[in-house]
Amino acid sequence: MLASVGRVPCSRLAAAMGVNASSVTRLADKLEAHGYVRRGEDERRRTVVTVEVTKAGQAVVDDVLARRHEALGELLGQLDPARRERAAASVEDLLAAAEKAPLVPSAGPGRL
Repeated sequence: MLASVGRVPCSRLAAAMGVNASSVTRLADKLEAHGYVRRGEDERRRTVVTVEVTKAGQAVVDDVLARRHEALGELLGQLDPARRERAAASVEDLLAAAEKAPLVPSAGPGRL
């Protein structure tokens, strides 16, 4: 989620994730220790702590997304063409429904 929104205040990230700010702080501590995120402060309000993905963190995100994409491709490749088309149509229907659903974000952090 953080990779999709860029540099953001921890409180905003917590709200987007639907968790307490303290949970984001603990997670940021661990990710920062591994070099995956960087903390900073808002230029306008120095008491606001921001967090952003580092190059190393983005590499991990890219790797995970590539593996997911590959795995999904393999699964879809096992379906016969007619079933693959139906599966694709069903996913499109779900995404269209998500755009109209008030509690299911279809864009931004936490999107379907």
